[in-house]
Amino acid sequence: MPDNMRKKRRKIRFKMFIILCFLLIGSLVCIDQLMAGKTASQDLESAAAKDDEGASPATAVRSNLDVKQQKPETEKNTASKEQEKRENKEAQPQKQQDTLNNKGKKEEQSAASGKKLVYLTFDDGPSDATKELLKILKDYEMKATFFTLAPNVNQHPDTMKQMVDDGHAIGLHGVTHKLDQFYKDPHSPLEEMLENQRVVDEATGIKTYLIRTPYGSVPSLTADQRSILKEHDFILWDWNVDSDDWKFRDKRYVSAVIKQLEARVDHPSSVILLHDTAATVNHISLLLDYLVEHDYETHIITADTKPFHFDSY
Repeated sequence: MPDNMRKKRRKIRFKMFIILCFLLIGSLVCIDQLMAGKTASQDLESAAAKDDEGASPATAVRSNLDVKQQKPETEKNTASKEQEKRENKEAQPQKQQDTLNNKGKKEEQSAASGKKLVYLTFDDGPSDATKELLKILKDYEMKATFFTLAPNVNQHPDTMKQMVDDGHAIGLHGVTHKLDQFYKDPHSPLEEMLENQRVVDEATGIKTYLIRTPYGSVPSLTADQRSILKEHDFILWDWNVDSDDWKFRDKRYVSAVIKQLEARVDHPSSVILLHDTAATVNHISLLLDYLVEHDYETHIITADTKPFHFDSY
């Protein structure tokens, strides 16, 4: 074979070798890059998995901390609400008395404007007839003042609560309702009124200072007894219209009241003495009808109402 041909073949083989080398090197580079990318991807997935595993306990801890932090706050709020309820309950009697006092101021203004004003007052209760009386008063949208006896308050605590809930005023009439016991010495009226006040407070939560002495303040209440009662802030009330319902025990007491009201037409107000008994309640609607027809307003007695005394008029 000529030398030229040999040289030419060697040159071709060399070129092919060079090309194969380049191809081989290129393949190795590609394989290496692919392997590196796969490894990096696995590393990233592994790192992400570790992060997830690490995050769950941290999240749980934070959640637990949040619950622990919120729980005391919730308990604090609950305790605060309970305290508020107790305070509202304790303040309710005072609010009721304040409401009655405010009504008293408005009632005096009403009387000053020329409207006919009447105070319905019921002594000796509560009784078995009181609930019916309260129902009738509610039907007529009228208010009254109840001068109660301590033993009857103890027997009818629910009725006492209803009186207050219905917006009526509560007063004191003593314990025994006996002349020889109530007026026996300078301090006996005070002692009976304090006992009466205590049981009313227990039944209603209201500490009232409105009083009416048995059979009225004249002639039995002495100057010393009156002074002692006043020193203890008790407010004495008598009446200027006597129904004599205790004597009639039928509807004739209504006529007796109407006759006296007609004679007092020029007076700014009238205080009617009635008794919390079945005989009175049976005919009270006749009197209330008259009051409605003749434009009378019935109001309650309060601590701000100017009291009527037998010896001052």
